[in-house]
Amino acid sequence: MPYIWEVSGSKPLVRKYAALIYLFSGLLIGGLLGRFFPEKMLLFKPVGDIYLAILLIAVIPLIFFTVSSALANPGLPLKTGRLLTIIISVFTGTVLLAATLTILTLHFFPITLDLSGTNLAALIHQSARASQPTAASLPGLIIGNTVPVLLIISILIGIAARRSGAAGRFLRTSSEKIKQWLKVIIKFAPLGLGIYFACQIAATGPRLISAYTHICTVGYGISLLYYVLAFSAYAFIAGGSATLARYWKNNLAPSITAFSTCSSLATLPTNLDAAEKMGIPANISKIVIPLGATLHKEGSAIITIVGLSLLGSGFTSWDACAVALLVASLVSLIEGSIPNGGYTGQLLIMSAYHLPSELWPILMIISTLLDPVATLLNVSGTTASSLMIARLLRNR
Repeated sequence: MPYIWEVSGSKPLVRKYAALIYLFSGLLIGGLLGRFFPEKMLLFKPVGDIYLAILLIAVIPLIFFTVSSALANPGLPLKTGRLLTIIISVFTGTVLLAATLTILTLHFFPITLDLSGTNLAALIHQSARASQPTAASLPGLIIGNTVPVLLIISILIGIAARRSGAAGRFLRTSSEKIKQWLKVIIKFAPLGLGIYFACQIAATGPRLISAYTHICTVGYGISLLYYVLAFSAYAFIAGGSATLARYWKNNLAPSITAFSTCSSLATLPTNLDAAEKMGIPANISKIVIPLGATLHKEGSAIITIVGLSLLGSGFTSWDACAVALLVASLVSLIEGSIPNGGYTGQLLIMSAYHLPSELWPILMIISTLLDPVATLLNVSGTTASSLMIARLLRNR
């Protein structure tokens, strides 16, 4: 997943934990400054606003060049037969199941926040009263919003450029340049997001800290329950108690790496090694694990549903649930295929639900706080899915 900083000259252990340490330190220091020096921190609000504006501008070309260049890659197999069909079915099914279980959990245990009298409460109330998309409005949801249209255009251009070697090379080169540009911007994320968080605390008071704490408690609680129960069930279905034991015996190292680095790609070597020890055939794991690192994000789907619940998007009808599941699936897809995709995922939510632009930083901070456990689910879910895919292939 997102938020990777390069620390030149550091020891490997420091580099491994640098992203998590820097980002959470920035938010923690910002929260403390906003709590004890509210008037002074509000003077720095333009700095946080400028950083968020730069980040938003960078996300748009990032989506276009990353998606289109990936599809323009001549090494990407477009015809992989039965294996691809099974992979898509398992990946889609597990992501939808994760999102559905989260919706059911939040229906019985809803998130309740006391933010009365604050600007955040007004924004959430405004988003709750906004026109919520339904299944009948899905064509308009796609056509009338920037991000879905941009994704469609990127896909079409990528497929077309695949037939032209020169165009494909241009897209891939541009994609790498955009990624380097974004890396420079992301290096200032602890400062930019820290200042924004400080201004939020200064304007809202201690209740905002309580709200974020409550959201993290709910998000981590649901995620860890899914981590233990769902993945145990997948492993047991794939091969009984013996496979279940092998799964948990060898899933510890990838889990620790994922939680500490917040990066599915950084965990890829460890996950491939664990898959071999779990007994997954190499011809399956070497395809499924790398694909899962970019396209299979159960944790992202769960965090998306938690965020939608916070912003007043109730799941009181089948239409509302169907759209929430679709948005969660799309977010899980683009967050994996785009570096620092947590930001683009939140932008998709904003676009799909017509939310006030002021809520985008709120979603970003929530995504940042829940990023470690989301990556934990994304990585562990890929190996659990690989076990089921191997089982399905053996049965055919």
